[in-house]
Amino acid sequence: MQTSSQTVSRDTHSPSIPFDPNAEKALSWYGWGSPIGAGLFLVAVGACAALLHIAGLWR
Repeated sequence: MQTSSQTVSRDTHSPSIPFDPNAEKALSWYGWGSPIGAGLFLVAVGACAALLHIAGLWR
């Protein structure tokens, strides 16, 4: 029979790893600030600059 001092802890959180409040935000990263959104924005800016250059409105 086990006493209360010998019981195994069933906690799901490890005490050696501290909680990081920014980890959840990083995993739920979406919108224009995400790498995909920022990449699409840069491609759109480049395409706009190329079209303006082809049209002769920007050198």
